[in-house]
Amino acid sequence: ELIEMATALWDAEQANKKSTGTIGSSWGVVGALFKNECQLANEWTDYFQSQIKVKKINLASIPYVNGEGFLNVPWPKYVQSRKPIDTDIIFATVTKPERILPDPQKIAEAWVKQNDGYEKYFFNNIISEIRTPEDLKIIKKHSPVWLKKEAYTKAIALLDKELKENG
Repeated sequence: ELIEMATALWDAEQANKKSTGTIGSSWGVVGALFKNECQLANEWTDYFQSQIKVKKINLASIPYVNGEGFLNVPWPKYVQSRKPIDTDIIFATVTKPERILPDPQKIAEAWVKQNDGYEKYFFNNIISEIRTPEDLKIIKKHSPVWLKKEAYTKAIALLDKELKENG
């Protein structure tokens, strides 16, 4: 059943919607996250490794999945309670980037220098408790103009509180 779920996920990624009977190709793979170490995780690794060998998939070019077929991400948590998600296995499709993106610092600098309303996404994330470790560093370093807009009062108050708590 595990293999059937993984191949169904990969098949959903195909443009032609034709069954492939596999979990990857040169542009991506299905990775898994197991809540606990178990025999099923070992069997997944065996299957994953056989598939990448047969398909000659270069995992070095596909981020966020390791050689055992496990996702290189932390176990997800619920936003409100911060408790771990209550499930045993998570599958995800990990794809090879089409091009090299600018580093996070360059993206942040371009984003804070704009004044076209794109900051709304950031403030909605703050209110929804979706955060990255870099948020406060970016705000501290650049202090963008839109940080003072009245429309974002609630989110700005949350940021101010965090800035005071974290120095």
